[in-house]
Amino acid sequence: MEDEVVAMYAQGQLDDCVASCDRVFCPKTMQVSLTGFIGDATATFMGELQDLLLSAQKEPTGIPSQLV
Repeated sequence: MEDEVVAMYAQGQLDDCVASCDRVFCPKTMQVSLTGFIGDATATFMGELQDLLLSAQKEPTGIPSQLV
């Protein structure tokens, strides 16, 4: 149940940035917010998320190559 809450929270953070063009995604703020849920693994999670987001940005489909 807790994993689902964290996933939904992280997805909400990203969705808010997509929905609001004037809002810039701040990974530092997201990392601080997630630390209470994930603890010491937060930095690793954010690094992997950043890699996926950058990969998705390069692909015409918007799907990270690591997930294909």
